[in-house]
Amino acid sequence: MNVELNVPLFDMVMCLSDAMDLVSPIVTGHHKRVAYIAYSLKYRKRTRAI
Repeated sequence: MNVELNVPLFDMVMCLSDAMDLVSPIVTGHHKRVAYIAYSLKYRKRTRAI
């Protein structure tokens, strides 16, 4: 029996991120902060190139 799920990628990533936070409270939010910094740097570089 195959069931096709239609889950937005953002929701799936946030679900995995929250699960990682539950595993180790020491690094809670670290991956979210790193992702935000990486995105900010990319966006900043892209806007300066214009």
